[in-house]
Formats: sequence, C-alpha cells, structure tokens
Amino acid sequence: MRPLSLAGLRALSRLRREVPVDLRLDNQDLRCAEDLCAVVEACDREAQRRQVPPPKTLTLGPWGRSAKTAMSESRSRPAGFVTRRSSHFFPFQLQAFMTTSAIWTRWPLRSICLCELRLSVPLERLGAALAAAAPSVLRLQHLSLRGTALSLLQAFAGHELELLDLLLGFLSPTCFSGPLPGPKSALKLHGLILSPRPMTRQVSLQQLLASEWASQLQLLDLSECSIGPSGALLLGNFLQMPSSVLRDLCLYRAGIGLEGLRRLVAAAAVCSSLRALDVTANAQREHHWLEALGKPLAECLAQPKALKILTLSCPEHQLKAAEIFHTLPLRVILVPNEQNNYNRPMFLGHTD
Repeated sequence: MRPLSLAGLRALSRLRREVPVDLRLDNQDLRCAEDLCAVVEACDREAQRRQVPPPKTLTLGPWGRSAKTAMSESRSRPAGFVTRRSSHFFPFQLQAFMTTSAIWTRWPLRSICLCELRLSVPLERLGAALAAAAPSVLRLQHLSLRGTALSLLQAFAGHELELLDLLLGFLSPTCFSGPLPGPKSALKLHGLILSPRPMTRQVSLQQLLASEWASQLQLLDLSECSIGPSGALLLGNFLQMPSSVLRDLCLYRAGIGLEGLRRLVAAAAVCSSLRALDVTANAQREHHWLEALGKPLAECLAQPKALKILTLSCPEHQLKAAEIFHTLPLRVILVPNEQNNYNRPMFLGHTD
C-alpha cells in the first residue's frame, strides 16, 4: 500500500481530535484510495476507542474542483445543464468506498450520498452494500448509470426510504418501466426528488404515477423536469385519486403552462392529503396576470380541503393587486418574476 498523502494525514489528525457526525469524503486533495480507506477506518477506530457514536451521514464525492470554480460554473451554464465532472475519470474512489463497506454498513447511518462518480462496480453489488447500511435518505447525484436505476434499487426490497434523490447524469426516459420488487417485499418510498432533470417528461411521469411507489409518496419534487401541461394534467388526476397520500409537491419551472397551472391548483384545492404546492416560475409572465391567473386561482382556493401553502410567481407590478389572496384560508407566497431570474427559459426550450 502506498503511503498516505499530506491531505490524508491531515484528515487523520482531525479525526483524532473529533469524530464527525457528518463524514464527507469530498476533499479534492483526497484523491487516492489509500486516503479514503484510512479515513473511514480511523473514524471507526476512534469512535470505538472514545465510545462515541460513529457518523450518521456519509457523503462520497464530488472531487476535482474548488468550491469557487463550481459556483462560477453553475452561474454561467444554462438552466438544467449537467456538466461532465472530472471525478468520473477516477473509478478507484467508489472501489475504495466498497472496500470499507464492512465498516460503514455497521454505522447507524441516516443518510448516504454518492455524488459525481463513475460506477466501477456492478450496480447489484453497490445496491446490496447500500441496502445493508439501511439509510433513511439515499442521494444518487450525477452518477453515470447509463440506464435504469431500478437494478440498483432492487436490493432495497423490504426496506424503507424516507427520501430518494435521483439526480442522475444518464436517466433513461423509461427509468420506471422496469420490474419493481413484488408487492410483499417492495421498497417503501415516502419521498422522491428528480430535480433538476429536463429529460424527465410525460412518459417517465406516467410510469412513475402507475408504479407501486405512487400510493406511498408523501413528497415529490419534479423541479426543472420538463413535464409540460400534459404532465400537470396527469398530476392533477393523481391528486384526485383516493389512494394519493402526497403532502408536498414541488414543480418549480416545470413548463406546465397557464392552463396546466390552473388545472393543477384546482385539483390541489380538493385533494385531501396535499399540504404544500410550489409552482414557482410556471406561466406567470402573463400581461393580464390578475385576470388570467390571479382571480381564477383565488376562486378555486376559496375553500381548500387540506392545502395550507401555495407558492407561485407574480409580476412585480401586480403584487398590489395580488392582495386578493390575503382573505383566503391558506398562505399564498408570491415570488416576483424579476427576483433571482426565476423565469429564465428552460434548457430544453420552455419559455414559461
């Protein structure tokens, strides 16, 4: 085994002072497998020696760029654009992670995040290790799966996830069309984030809402997913189904259009489970915003069944007129169109 790098030695010295609650293996200087393995082993060893709890969250990646460079790139690239990360060229990072799986699968991990990695091990093997750790939150961000994620999630049959964050670099349009585990051993999933994923369109959404997961979801975030007006109609129909238990729905800049927005809010108003709806930056540049959107929404929200919070955009010059929402029995949060460039065009051509 090669000697540890200077960054690895520094990481070990910090561990001898304090065992972290959140272990983040994302330092761009921790590039070699020896460093990663040594940090995980030392963290476990120090926790046992001091008789303190081991980490509760574990993050692997990303590497290769400083925070300043990453921030500069995120500001300059188009909305929804996903760059190819330099860490995809270093497969040993995931191999080292798997080498130490006998250690971190014993930790009471609440959250595991894998970010910007090139998968160098079979999906089934990775899924089995992740499932053995039994996290409540699983985040898979910018991984080069090149296909469906279901082969990885098959290992979670019989497990329960509070939140699954699938921000994948190569998400198939039919990623939910594969066979899910049987009803008796299926993955119990309460929250799903597919944001931002411009390639998640009506086909993927229709398959998701028809899957076994749909009747379990309490949180769904499809921000910057190009579902369009037809996707809004699908979600509206889903909200009116007795089997829906959805409590939080976020559709920030999803291109659902004016009519799609009106239908979705009307469905949310009569849904018995939905508590919060975010439709910021969807068709809210209307010149006649008050007549086209404000008044129709206020009318259908006069007696909401369960909805407590609605967040939507509004032209700045219409904020005074939007006081019609003040008398409604729910909180309406208005975001000015000009604030933070919320309504910039989507990467795939939406202008709403």
